[in-house]
Amino acid sequence: MAGRLTTFCTIFSVILFGCNVLKLSTVDEVKSTDLPTYLSNLVNADQEVRQDRKYWTDAEAKAKVEAVDSANRVKLDSIITQYGYPGKSLVGDSISMYGALIIYHGGATYSEKYLDLIAEAYLKDELDEEYYTLVINGYFMETEGSHAIGFREGSEWYLDSEKAEYYRSILKKKKNE
Repeated sequence: MAGRLTTFCTIFSVILFGCNVLKLSTVDEVKSTDLPTYLSNLVNADQEVRQDRKYWTDAEAKAKVEAVDSANRVKLDSIITQYGYPGKSLVGDSISMYGALIIYHGGATYSEKYLDLIAEAYLKDELDEEYYTLVINGYFMETEGSHAIGFREGSEWYLDSEKAEYYRSILKKKKNE
């Protein structure tokens, strides 16, 4: 079933966005040495459909964004299953944030299943703080309407919850190393 969904998403994306967007049809074809290029293709498709900000108000543009996000989620799930988080040691510094960007654009439900993986990648220097914070704050903005990281206690934007404190503590732990 997952293979059919991946193939469908790839075909759908190619029809919508052209053959140059996704070079490989399934992650099973990807060797670890090809991951930087593969992830770059996914993020290029992600960014291409977001170039024109019509997707905020236009149903057709929004459908294109959702199609790319859906295909990217399926492919990133496969990458993570096969290799773990595609961090610096696997794909290099300049590509290590691409997995986080796909997770961020995947929405809160998708992000939630990877919050701990993102925290682990950050703690192991596989992901920079900026992208750790992006995913964590994106999740909390969507679910709680506020950021977990970046505001002082007592601020109206400070999120006071155990879960938010846990992810803030990851930052503190890393900074104290």
